[in-house]
Amino acid sequence: MGVVYSDIESTEKRLQQLADMLTITAGPLEIGSDGRVYSKVAGSGNSSTSSPAAAAAAKANQVWQQRSKELVEEQEKASKARQEAAAARRAGSTPAKRPLSPDQDQQQRKEGPSFDEWEDAIGPFLEGERPAVWEQLLVPSEMTRTARNYLWTCWLKGFRNKGAVDRFTMAKEAQAAAARSGGWQQAKKGTQAPLRMAEPSAAVSAAAAKLAARQPVDLEDQDVLDELFENIWSLPPNVRHYLAQHWRGQLRSDWSAEMDDLMQTAYKLQQELKALHDSSYEAVLQSARVIGCTTTGAALQKDLLRRTAPGVVMVEEAGEILEAH
Repeated sequence: MGVVYSDIESTEKRLQQLADMLTITAGPLEIGSDGRVYSKVAGSGNSSTSSPAAAAAAKANQVWQQRSKELVEEQEKASKARQEAAAARRAGSTPAKRPLSPDQDQQQRKEGPSFDEWEDAIGPFLEGERPAVWEQLLVPSEMTRTARNYLWTCWLKGFRNKGAVDRFTMAKEAQAAAARSGGWQQAKKGTQAPLRMAEPSAAVSAAAAKLAARQPVDLEDQDVLDELFENIWSLPPNVRHYLAQHWRGQLRSDWSAEMDDLMQTAYKLQQELKALHDSSYEAVLQSARVIGCTTTGAALQKDLLRRTAPGVVMVEEAGEILEAH
């Protein structure tokens, strides 16, 4: 029974994490020009065109904004705690832990792992589906003081180079050159060179123009993808956001399928747990001479009572029992 409880707990935690990720990446709903209700995530929409749909969308947006705000605050707290712990490790000390109140301890137990879009979603997805893109957004492991999602954040903001990562790479190259020539001035000069800006190709500019004209870009065309992914730092902001939304839409489809499987697993585990409880209840009932219960209890436990097979059943005020029982 302990194994079943453990499986149920892990399934519930994963379901909660998936629900939070779906909430964060959903974005607010909007009413399109055709009167339909759409989510801002690519590929999600709903065919309702009535005016109540607009009211429902507004209500859903309020709920989404509130929950998203709570989740973002939780992420910021967790990120701050990780940064403080990392700073303490670099300083050779550990931060002093304040004793938690019972309420704080209970809240900390309830909170699941925080969600980081790059670490928990986009990064693993691109590593498996688009390794060439993943490599362009990967922070070097030597940069221990730089957040793993640094390049992803810069890319979404429209940077046309890798910023601190490019500086780090240039410094390494300059140091290697200095080691070969023995001159430190060459190394210093190499680190002070201006960063190169990535320029979009003709195909990238054409894709940006199509999006500006509210025309979709065919992301199933391998030639188009090769052009877009050759240097993702040359992509204009609208193309970047279009790709990011496309990837989020694919992830949401995967998460929804996983959630469906987990809910079926959770139901089977609950049934298994109920069967284990019923087996112990049945052993007790089999040894009892008299079993008393309400009609509601009998209706809920009809399978258990049927297996017990009592010889005599007495029902008080049978005429007043509801038909549902």
